[in-house]
Amino acid sequence: MTNKQTNKQTNKQTNKQTNKQTNKQTNKQTNKQTNKQTNKQTNKQTNKQTINIALAADLNYAEHVITLIKSVCYYHQDVRFYLIQENYTKEWFDVLNSHLFLLNSEIIPVTITQEKQFGMKKAEHITDATFYRYFVQYIPEDRLLYLDSDIVINGNLLDMYYADFKGNLAMAVEDMFIKNTVYSYKEFPSMKPYFNAGVLLINNAQWRKENIAEKLVDITWKYSGLLYADQDVLNIVLKNRWCVLSKIYNYQTGVRYSGLDFKKVQQIEALNGIKPIIIHYTSKYKPWINDRDDVLMRDKYWFYYQLSWHEIRMRHSI
Repeated sequence: MTNKQTNKQTNKQTNKQTNKQTNKQTNKQTNKQTNKQTNKQTNKQTNKQTINIALAADLNYAEHVITLIKSVCYYHQDVRFYLIQENYTKEWFDVLNSHLFLLNSEIIPVTITQEKQFGMKKAEHITDATFYRYFVQYIPEDRLLYLDSDIVINGNLLDMYYADFKGNLAMAVEDMFIKNTVYSYKEFPSMKPYFNAGVLLINNAQWRKENIAEKLVDITWKYSGLLYADQDVLNIVLKNRWCVLSKIYNYQTGVRYSGLDFKKVQQIEALNGIKPIIIHYTSKYKPWINDRDDVLMRDKYWFYYQLSWHEIRMRHSI
């Protein structure tokens, strides 16, 4: 065999081995990059956190429900709203969902007009929207944030929403004014601490397990004269089964008219400087009542009220 032939064969084998190694390395790098991208996408999807929010309102509060929802969506996408109601129309939900869809969110009607939906009898007054929150356990989520409709959200909710229940049924903020409204009943010598029921982070899996709805209805029937109705009942049923949230998660504006001493009102108003996350327009004085311009955080309500869905999408770069 000549040198020329030998060199030709050697070069051919060398090139073949080189190409094989190159292809192997290229495939390895490609697979590595593909896996990295796949893992990145998977992690991104896994890290997406859905917030489940329960609302309850009659048609008189429809515009305030929308204001509340817009305030939530200003800070969050991936929100599932449940509205416990009786007479909102399908068209109302369709229009709202056309906006929420673009934020990967939705609102679902929960209707309570028939007894069989709850597997229990209802007293006549239970149909009032005030008592709708009794039935959150029938919403198919294990963790829920219940919000009254006279509320706006003013910051990110995730830190609070995923807080550890530590075996409790709920998390709430102490009422800034009411301390004990059931003292006239010897069965309840003390209700301290007493929470405001307008914001409740609910361990809904445990509520279902213990059938809390039925207990709430039973107490309502038994003690029909309670001053603060459903809030008193919730405090009775959840006594020693709830833990305290920071006041920034239920900033109660009604303290200005509560008769508290001025020093305490000043302390509460000082929370303005640390940006309350959930603003609750407690008391009969609301931002939308024209003859009241001294309501705490009144401007916040009107900011979210006038906010357009386009502005919300722009904030999320949609």
